[in-house]
Amino acid sequence: MPSRQVLILALPILLLTAVCTARAPAADNVANAHISRHDLPNGLHVTAAADPLTDIAAFDLALDISVLDIDEDKAGIRQLIQQLLLDQLRAAVAEEPQLAGLSAAVKGGGTLAVSCEDEYVGARASLPSNLLPVALRTFADLFFAPHEFTSQQLADAKSKVIGAYERSLGNVGEDTYRLFRRAFWGKSPLADDTSTILAGIAATSPDDIAACLKRLYVPSRAYLCVVSPSPAEQIAPLIEEVFGSYEAGAETVAPRIVNLPTSSVVRVGSGKDMAQAAVLLGVPLPPYGTRGFVAGQIAYVLLGGAQGRLTEDRIMQRGFFGLMLPRSLYEKRPPFKVVAPRPGTMPFIGVYVAADPRYIEDARAQVLSHIEAIRRGNFSEEDLQAAKDQLVNEYALACDRYATHAEFLNINALFGAEPGLNADFAALVETVSADDVTEVAQKYFAHHAIGVQMPAN
Repeated sequence: MPSRQVLILALPILLLTAVCTARAPAADNVANAHISRHDLPNGLHVTAAADPLTDIAAFDLALDISVLDIDEDKAGIRQLIQQLLLDQLRAAVAEEPQLAGLSAAVKGGGTLAVSCEDEYVGARASLPSNLLPVALRTFADLFFAPHEFTSQQLADAKSKVIGAYERSLGNVGEDTYRLFRRAFWGKSPLADDTSTILAGIAATSPDDIAACLKRLYVPSRAYLCVVSPSPAEQIAPLIEEVFGSYEAGAETVAPRIVNLPTSSVVRVGSGKDMAQAAVLLGVPLPPYGTRGFVAGQIAYVLLGGAQGRLTEDRIMQRGFFGLMLPRSLYEKRPPFKVVAPRPGTMPFIGVYVAADPRYIEDARAQVLSHIEAIRRGNFSEEDLQAAKDQLVNEYALACDRYATHAEFLNINALFGAEPGLNADFAALVETVSADDVTEVAQKYFAHHAIGVQMPAN
C-alpha cells in the first residue's frame, strides 16, 4: 500500500534535503511562544513566533498560487517554476561563498526545501538561528527577484519534472490516487490530469515563465512565518529589511469557492502486474482553518485513529483477500490506510484498501459502513474524548519541530483560519461536541468519490 508521500506525488514535492512533516491540526499551542502578525506595505503577510528555549530558527514561506490560477494550456507551470527555483537554490548554496553556512547547515541536518501543493507553492527552512538572515535573503531573492532562465535551464527543469511524472505512472497507489482525484474533483483543474500537465509543461516557453513569475510570484500573495529564539519585535525589522523592497502584485487574489459534490462518483482503471485490486474512497470536509474542519479532524480520528472504527475492525485488519491473514503479517503491513486531511478549500478523508478483486465491493461497503456510522453519531462520549485526546497529543508532538510549527502557523494565515485556531487548540478541540461532529458528517459525508485500480485481466 502507498505511503502518504506516494499518495501526494501527483503534485511532486521538490526538496533540497529530505523533509518529514507530520500533518497535525494547524494551530498555535506551544508553551513560551509569543506570536505577532502584521502586513508589510507591499502586502506580505508576516507571522513571528518567539521561543527562547531553542537556538534553532525555522520559517515557512507560502504563496497563494493555486492550480485554479493557471490556464489549462499552461498546466504544470507551477511545478516547472518550483523546479527551476530549486535548481537555482541548489547551485547558489553549492557555489556562492557567502552561502557556505547554509551548505554546512544542510549537511548537518538542516533543511532548505521548495514545494508545490494543490492550492499554494512555497518553501521552508530549519537551521541555526545565526543563519536566519542569510536564509531569508536567499529565499526572498529566489521568489521575488527578477529571473531570466536560459533555454538549457528550462529544458533541464522540464526533463526532471516530466521524468518524475512518468516514473510515477504505473505505480498502483499513485494511479489509484489519480483516479480518485478525477472522481472527487470532476472537470476541475484540481483533478490533476497528468496528460494535460505534461502537455502544458512541454509547451511552456521562457516568456511564459517570466510572465507567470511577474503575475503570481509577488509579495501580495505571500505568507511568511518565522519561529526563532528572538522576540517578534526584533524579527520584524529584519523581515522588513529583507522583503520590504519588493513590489506588490497588481492582481487581487480571488477567493476560492468550491461546491460540495451532488453525487457519488467512481473512476475505474486497470494496471499491469497487479496481484490485487486497490481502492481509494474519500469524503469531503469543511474548508481548512474553520471550526468545522476541526470537527472533521475528530471524525478522521474516530475512523482511523489508534482506537478508530476502521483500526479496530478485524475485517479491515485482516484484509479482503478471500483468506484470513496471520496477525504478524497484517500488523506489520496492514492492508488499508486512512489518509489524513490536508490543507485545502475542500479537504478530504481518504481510505486506501488493497483487496482481492473479487472482494472489492465488500471493501467499499465495509469502509462506507463506518463512514455512515459517524454520520449517524454511532460513537460514545468515551470514543469522542479519546479522539480529542489523540488529536491534541499529535498536535503537541508535531509542534515540537520548529519547521512544522512555522508551517502550521503560516498555512493558518494563508487560509484565514478562525481565531480559535491561533489561540489554544486544546481548548478549541474540547468545545467540539458529538453534535458538531455528526452535523459535519451529515453534510459532508453524504457523497463519496472512489478511485479503483483493477488487474488488467
